[in-house]
Amino acid sequence: MVAESVSGGDSGLPAEHPNQFGADTFVERVPARFPLPYASNFRLVGGYRMHYIDEGEGPVIVMVHGNPTWSYLYRDLVAALKNKYRVIVPDHIGCGFSERTPGVHLRASDRVGHLEELLEQLGVDRFSLVMHDWGGSIGTSLAVRHHQQVDGLLYFNTTLGEIDELPRIIRLAASPFVGEILTKYTPTFVNLTTGIGVYHALPQEVRQGYLAPYRTPAARQAIWDFVSDIPFFAAHPSYDEKLGLEDGLRCLQDKPVRVLWGMQDPCFHPGFLRKMRVHFPSAVIEEFPKASHLVMEDEPIRVRELVETFFSGVYNDSGAIAGANTSGLVAKQIKSTLYEAVAETVANSPARLAVVEAKPAGTRDYLCSYRLLWSYVQRYRRGLKGRGMLTGDRVLILVQPGRDFLASVLAVLGNGGVPVFVDPGVGRERLRHCIEDAQVSGAILSPAALALRVLAWRGFRHCKYQMVVTDELPIPGSTGVFAASFSGDPLPPEPRGELEFIAYTSGGTGVPKGVCFSAATLREQLGVLREVFGFQAGQVDLPLLPVFSLFTAALGSTSVFPVVDPTRPLSLDPEHVVGVINEYQVTSSFGSPTLWAKIAGWMTDSSVVAPSLERVLIAGAPVSDAVLKSVSGALPSSCQVYVPYGATEALPVSVITAAERHGTVGAVPAVSGEQGLLVGRPISGIRVMVARRAGNDGSVRGLTPCATGEIGDIWVAGPTVSVGYHHHVGEAQNKFHDGAVLWHRMGDVGYFDSEGHLYFCGRAAHVVSTPSGAKYPIPLERIFNQHPRVARSALIPFRDGAAMVIEPLQGCFPRTAKERGLFTSELQSCIASVPEASEIKAILFHPSFPVDGRHNAKIFRDQLAEWAKNR
Repeated sequence: MVAESVSGGDSGLPAEHPNQFGADTFVERVPARFPLPYASNFRLVGGYRMHYIDEGEGPVIVMVHGNPTWSYLYRDLVAALKNKYRVIVPDHIGCGFSERTPGVHLRASDRVGHLEELLEQLGVDRFSLVMHDWGGSIGTSLAVRHHQQVDGLLYFNTTLGEIDELPRIIRLAASPFVGEILTKYTPTFVNLTTGIGVYHALPQEVRQGYLAPYRTPAARQAIWDFVSDIPFFAAHPSYDEKLGLEDGLRCLQDKPVRVLWGMQDPCFHPGFLRKMRVHFPSAVIEEFPKASHLVMEDEPIRVRELVETFFSGVYNDSGAIAGANTSGLVAKQIKSTLYEAVAETVANSPARLAVVEAKPAGTRDYLCSYRLLWSYVQRYRRGLKGRGMLTGDRVLILVQPGRDFLASVLAVLGNGGVPVFVDPGVGRERLRHCIEDAQVSGAILSPAALALRVLAWRGFRHCKYQMVVTDELPIPGSTGVFAASFSGDPLPPEPRGELEFIAYTSGGTGVPKGVCFSAATLREQLGVLREVFGFQAGQVDLPLLPVFSLFTAALGSTSVFPVVDPTRPLSLDPEHVVGVINEYQVTSSFGSPTLWAKIAGWMTDSSVVAPSLERVLIAGAPVSDAVLKSVSGALPSSCQVYVPYGATEALPVSVITAAERHGTVGAVPAVSGEQGLLVGRPISGIRVMVARRAGNDGSVRGLTPCATGEIGDIWVAGPTVSVGYHHHVGEAQNKFHDGAVLWHRMGDVGYFDSEGHLYFCGRAAHVVSTPSGAKYPIPLERIFNQHPRVARSALIPFRDGAAMVIEPLQGCFPRTAKERGLFTSELQSCIASVPEASEIKAILFHPSFPVDGRHNAKIFRDQLAEWAKNR
């Protein structure tokens, strides 16, 4: 049979068929002013004229629409793909430009048959599928029937048989009488799709494009057919088709699968996405937090990029079928780096001590072997599955450091989930933002964190289950109940994607962002800890940053947890910490400069030593020479003190030891005179570039390296650098692809000296612009910090220039005008000979800087600047 074809530039209708729908009751034509930008083709399928788009040459991609849309839905994707592929987009019979069927009600099985017949007529023997809405069920049924001919599957918001979770509006639309009014006799259902079905309002011409084929009740018959065909009960004629689809999905498990999901969809809400993860555990899933049902309308650019990338992987950019595991962009099952590393230690050294929870004086410490830890992991895995956890779920972890922190995280990883870490010390507002941004499916909470379910309820609105970490409260879903109710026998790990966990930044220079850690990145970071810092299995570590205990456990070491309030880390008792170090012969520790300054000060004042320590890592904020001298002086000479430079997104980038900072390497100023903080040379495998900033809007169009000694933005690339942010927030400003190299902007400024040493001059967001040029915080603050009564200082914008805010040492705050005048005079004399300090308009005194809770060292300068406005 020969297909009819006509240009769609005018009305999209064949001129020789003024009533293309073949029904006397439907006489309205699509308005001539509405253009379908492709040629319209027609085939007689199932006895009716089916309209379809057929563009391009090459591997075949079939796009299947749902209800109440039509081929217009995919117009932009056709344009994106037609130069490399043959793109076929049919309108279901009764939809779009296809013929109407008065008096005949079609079911899903009919529509699958229509697709089969169309592809057979067109001579298509291999194809990929793009599906949306009920097109997901129809297209997948086609794929199951012809799975050997299917190359790849790409889904937008859809369902593959899940009916129970459909919202009330869909059940109402499927009900007799009322449903027909909503879907057929009025345009209500169509209007809802183009209204609440988008996050961003559609332009009027696009909205009219969706509505064009459905302007009369006769034209809307198929919309009612679709919803009335939803099998809500077992006696429904399509119920067996639904069951058959679910059973048949196993034959598609080796196919490349991509899922693009609008998270604001009121119909196919995130609960349906959780089921997609179960159906296709190896699928690569992209979530759009600001997109609704019509994802391709809300996120057109990103959707187009991801669709093109997916099919480039499926067809290997050459038309050859790449297969499920040949492209890094195509889903594949991998092993969790952390879970497998701990499992290896359990197998080889089960009796080794895994966890020590040091208790207050007079209370017995808790000791846990790797064998016992693994038993808890398996019990929690079973408990979480019983509560509803599915593969791919993001699960919030807000748990006190210790055995249950490690066991909870490993349980989530073992079940194929993605742990989400938000430091409780970031503050209530930032904590609420992070939870809402993460859109978690589950939560593991300490009893103290339970109040968040009320205080931050918006962030938990997608949360389906929780586990409460407590042995004292025998409530459903508590760890105590799980430990008593479930077996500790090992379970095989569930398949998972490349994403290992998400950790939110502290938000010191803005809104916290979720950093995505891949399994590959973690493997590289563990290698650095072994090779650069000398970590080995069997050693004993005291992690003052709780999340670091994940690395300790993966390395096969013992994690020792002193009594520290994670929301107020500076409240730690240094005598208790040093006592724990000596009792358990701790060999290494990682903590912020503020914490280690407090510990070292107490050790010096009390003449107490810690001879077992072999290494101390200090990071999380700039480490001054004074702090480094104090810490290294308090520790044994055999203990190596390291200062790794990095960020949550890239750790570590470079490293310097206390010995190198104190004289082995001389500090070199920038060519403009500023003296930065020496942070060492880049570690092996890491590339660092200091580049000039490009683009006033913050976007990056290219990287131009600075000359030696010239201050610029610090960019890094390498295997320990994170692949991106959750929801891709901030990637346009902080990620740059230079060919195959992914560069990450650290958000810092600095320079290189002629010997290749890197110097840090502060956060880029903290640089102050003045009439005489940029003022960099670290070079100026280090001068003020040398004063014996200054605890710390902060450069902020102030009027037409800059101001320096001073936090005096305890007991040194100036209370009177005279005291402030004398203190100010002393500080001014410190900077009298420093040219770069010329634009400092004022010196202000603040009793206690607002700082981050994680390191108690990152200063919230935006809050200080707001405070200074009224001074």
